[in-house]
Amino acid sequence: MKHRGFSLVELVTVLALVSILGAVAFARFANVSTYQSAIFQQELLSYFRLAQRVAVAHQGGDTVFSLQQTGATWQVTLQFDGQTRTDTLDGEEAVTFRLGGFTGSLSGGTLYRAVYNDEGDLTQVTSPANIPVTQSIQLTAGVHNICVAPTGFAYDGNCL
Repeated sequence: MKHRGFSLVELVTVLALVSILGAVAFARFANVSTYQSAIFQQELLSYFRLAQRVAVAHQGGDTVFSLQQTGATWQVTLQFDGQTRTDTLDGEEAVTFRLGGFTGSLSGGTLYRAVYNDEGDLTQVTSPANIPVTQSIQLTAGVHNICVAPTGFAYDGNCL
């Protein structure tokens, strides 16, 4: 009975290939900057959704959502029922928005402020310009898009 195993050349070749693949995979996953833009976009999307839910939950008044860049971070503020909640998002991504014929950049400290009514509908953008919302707002954070419909619902992707 003859037993066969792997030769030394085959073992060394497999170890070399596995080492190369491991080094490439480690470099890809160790560099979190490739994911920071997507994380920022998902966090921003979550805050838009939160603003709508807070507006529905706190009947009897408007909910104001504000977004402003301060250095390497973004300040997200929700105002409702006399309360103010401010959170910070890490990210240096440029954010632009388009509403109808108005296009603006929110980078450099420009304030974005939107008003939700108690039904969760997005009724008005008051900053950087006073614009009634009659159609969806397209925001671009880095290379990612967020759409906020007049109904207040925010979703990932281009506006339809």
